[in-house]
Amino acid sequence: EDVAFKRALLRGARTSAVLLTNDKLAVRAPYRICRTEDITRYVLSADAPVLARARLAQLGRDVLTAAPSA
Repeated sequence: EDVAFKRALLRGARTSAVLLTNDKLAVRAPYRICRTEDITRYVLSADAPVLARARLAQLGRDVLTAAPSA
């Protein structure tokens, strides 16, 4: 039910964003909501691996990095 709800939200949205924390980079989700290319903007942790940023940027998506915590 949660998966269907998220898919419906994405279908109706002009843009989409995902907060992608480092722990999410290392695992596969049990359900596929959408393709990586379907997301408009990714927000990564300040200490996200450079390779992860580069791969998302290669897709032509906005890649933002959170400011490091003080």
